[in-house]
Amino acid sequence: MPRRDNMQKAKEIVARRRTESINLQDAHTKEAEAAIPGMREITDSLAKTGLKILGEAMAHTLNEERLAAIRGEYEELAQKKRSLLLAFGYPEDYMDIRYHCPLCSDTGYVGIDMCRCLKRELVLAAFEASGLSYLIKNQSFDTFSLEYYEGEDKALIESYVNTLKEFAANFKPKNGESWFFLGPTGLGKTHLSTAVAVELIKKGYDVVYESAQQIMTDYETVRFSSGYTADRDMPDLVRYTEADLLII
Repeated sequence: MPRRDNMQKAKEIVARRRTESINLQDAHTKEAEAAIPGMREITDSLAKTGLKILGEAMAHTLNEERLAAIRGEYEELAQKKRSLLLAFGYPEDYMDIRYHCPLCSDTGYVGIDMCRCLKRELVLAAFEASGLSYLIKNQSFDTFSLEYYEGEDKALIESYVNTLKEFAANFKPKNGESWFFLGPTGLGKTHLSTAVAVELIKKGYDVVYESAQQIMTDYETVRFSSGYTADRDMPDLVRYTEADLLII
């Protein structure tokens, strides 16, 4: 999945959360208005008073005294709403909107900057798209242990780990540097390659992790695609050629 698709997926998740928050507030508001006498009139008055505040604040000539009076009226109504909610057994903020992320109100941005909630979803989408989602929970540089190695082997593996950490820290796409991991099962090849991928994905790089067999199968499917039908998705070869790092 290219990075633009990761971003689209992350934005959709955040937008869905915002919709859920708005829908929940709407449901709570309707419930409270139906259960509490006079609540609907109060919420209507709050909406109208809020518009008055906005209109006064945007007026060509700002009347501070009038604006303060309208704000006082708004706060009085808001306090009455809170008191009624408590009197009827509801939390005083029951009708308030509760965003999943209070920093950005589930928009994904704080001003023009990307909010940390959107950044997190972008990282998670990248992990999933890379093919590493089942490995990342347990395989990182922090979880790689040298206790299974002894003597010269331990020193050698430790030097490899440090070199790979440096590679991940100073990674630049398309610089021509590649690594070939060779050895029997159990040496930590998958763990270390996953650890590198995790660090790069956290930085926003596009990483793809796939077996050589699957890559060859995908290319063969595209090459011999005469029998392909509309109900069968063609492999996305671009993910291999445009990835910042391809781990095979």
